Amino acid sequence: MVRFTFHQLLCCAMIALMPASLMAAETGGGMVYVSGSTSVNGIAVTRSSAVFPGDTIATSSSSQAKINAAGASVTVFENSSVKFESGGVSVEDGSVNIGTYTKDLNARAGAVAVTPASSAWTEFEMSHRNGAVQIIARKGDVNISEGSETVTLLQGQSATRDDSATSDNSDKSKKQKKRNAQVPAAGAQKGILDSPVWIGVGAAAIGTGLIYALTRSGSPVSPTTP
Repeated sequence: MVRFTFHQLLCCAMIALMPASLMAAETGGGMVYVSGSTSVNGIAVTRSSAVFPGDTIATSSSSQAKINAAGASVTVFENSSVKFESGGVSVEDGSVNIGTYTKDLNARAGAVAVTPASSAWTEFEMSHRNGAVQIIARKGDVNISEGSETVTLLQGQSATRDDSATSDNSDKSKKQKKRNAQVPAAGAQKGILDSPVWIGVGAAAIGTGLIYALTRSGSPVSPTTP
């Protein structure tokens, strides 16, 4: 009788969990399993919850959350905030560990994006604190993209990036272009002053001034005593 009751409870638990997980899978979502104080979109989660693209998972001190989605598993460490997205996650603040065999998975932090370099099982850590993004390739290689620039981080290596590096480079490029645009104007002014026409005009003006001074003066420029 006790065995029968156990099976009944197990079936009830499966019936309660299956609809949420199936609905999440059909809509590109996933399931989050929590320990400690964790919330989804500001609402506390006691054990598990379905998550969908656009949802934010936040953990507090001594808490942890694990997101399971198609082909990927994301562990959200304590004091972290992560946005679940279609095909990946966005690390708003804090640290995560990602394991996947999906090459299309995309983990972002500001202007920095990290993707697996192959379809083999890949694990990497990613932290986003105070504008700095750190990536550690635990298993397999990963690609780090910043705008149009992409580099490969080999297994066992780590790298740190600025979360707004792309925007800063763009601003620097715009400032440099503005400076370069001002240079020809200065050069044009110099060319005008160095032209033969203006040199002749200046010499004529100086000569006229000297003649006027000599004719109007009562004494010679270099007087001598007879």
